[in-house]
Amino acid sequence: AIVTSPLVRAVQTAELVQAALKPDGSAPWVQVLPSLAPGYPPRLPAEELATFGVSVLVVGHEPGISGLGAFLSSRPGFPPFRPGQICALERGQPEWLLNPESETFEPLLLG
Repeated sequence: AIVTSPLVRAVQTAELVQAALKPDGSAPWVQVLPSLAPGYPPRLPAEELATFGVSVLVVGHEPGISGLGAFLSSRPGFPPFRPGQICALERGQPEWLLNPESETFEPLLLG
């Protein structure tokens, strides 16, 4: 699944990722998750994300998106995101980031 904040730039980013993953239109659907908007505590989107299955691609905003990453990985902090950056979650844990400048996937290593 691809889930996104309802804010316009996040939805646009999610749609671009969807198109890049499967240009033929067979990519996962884009689901708007209001609790990914700024101001919500990370517990709310985390509970909703649990209903989407094993793999979820999340598009959101700072500082909430790194707060969500910290919550999901049970850590006190999480690397801050740059504009246009996305993170993949696998089995409830962050797996990789997409670097928006180089358009490359990078492993997300949390110490």
